[in-house]
Amino acid sequence: MVPCYTSMGYPVMAIDEVEALVKEADLVWLTDIEFLAAPKIKRIRRDIPIVAHLHSYALICPWWGALYGFRDVCMERCSAWRITRCKQEINRELAGIGILGRFHADLYYFLDFAKGPADFARWRRLMRGVLDFIDGFIPVSRSLWDIHVAHIPELKGKPHAVIYNPATLPLKYVKPDPNEPYGDYILYASGSNPAKGPHTLLDAWRHLERVS
Repeated sequence: MVPCYTSMGYPVMAIDEVEALVKEADLVWLTDIEFLAAPKIKRIRRDIPIVAHLHSYALICPWWGALYGFRDVCMERCSAWRITRCKQEINRELAGIGILGRFHADLYYFLDFAKGPADFARWRRLMRGVLDFIDGFIPVSRSLWDIHVAHIPELKGKPHAVIYNPATLPLKYVKPDPNEPYGDYILYASGSNPAKGPHTLLDAWRHLERVS
């Protein structure tokens, strides 16, 4: 176990504590969000290849969502103004569905004119140069990789291979009750981020129910 603390949710690991392991390794695998370890690893051994796993948007989005204003998948590189507007639209959406009060939504709207650029500057400083130390990527889907490339066109030149998350088959291994009769099921093996499309799956299911 490597000692660490978090900054903006990203683990900042004390890689020096495992220097011997880095020197002996053939390759370093970084799971999602551990990107900040790459420069420290390369300082110990510049020739060691580093491969990063991509299954969220932490590399390209300060709030890791890549969903602009909770409405559209974000396909543009982040900026101080863009993250400000994104935060403001998110708070409006939260107020619209009752999660955030109107007063607080309006208050946060004005505060984000200062907080948005500050958060962006801090995030950019945190992530500066990280890509230069990662040699390859394994995204979990083609769409996730395309979103990353839209934000960071330089990724096109990086080696990558799409490896999808596995699904467990047959169905009896994922049913809550093994004795339950077979029926219509949806297996959604992903997170709740709307950029991953759970709402699209539910809309399709609702459509199938109407036509069946």
